[in-house]
Amino acid sequence: MPAHVEQKSQKTRVVQPDPVRKKPLVKHHILLAEDDAEMRSMLALALTQEGYSVIECRNGEELSLCLRESCFQASERVDLVISDIRMPGMSGLGVLATHGQKPRCPPVILMTAFGDAQTRREAGQMGAVAFFEKPFGLDDLIRRVREITPP
Repeated sequence: MPAHVEQKSQKTRVVQPDPVRKKPLVKHHILLAEDDAEMRSMLALALTQEGYSVIECRNGEELSLCLRESCFQASERVDLVISDIRMPGMSGLGVLATHGQKPRCPPVILMTAFGDAQTRREAGQMGAVAFFEKPFGLDDLIRRVREITPP
């Protein structure tokens, strides 16, 4: 915004616009695991537009590897995991069972197109902080992500 000039009686002064609030320099890092490439890309784009740094994983094995690395390297900090449940190889529940009880494991949001009451209960018992059944509202997911990782 350009500065503008105000004239009051005989004095002229330059008025600078208020500085624009910038997003914080420290971004929250999200691991996103989804085997459907289109869904993964759409979610990653939406999260990135909200100011999050997103690392995409194509399956549970990649997610497990990224979580293992983040537990040992402070520079690879992960603030949140968003994972599909049904993926080839290791499922989202399998990753949660393997890593969920570790001290440095970030909160986990699970999503699935094949959810039922038993799966939801199991996810909650394993420590999932949220559970979304596909299709879900992107705004609902973003709202929950903000609650878990406030700016």
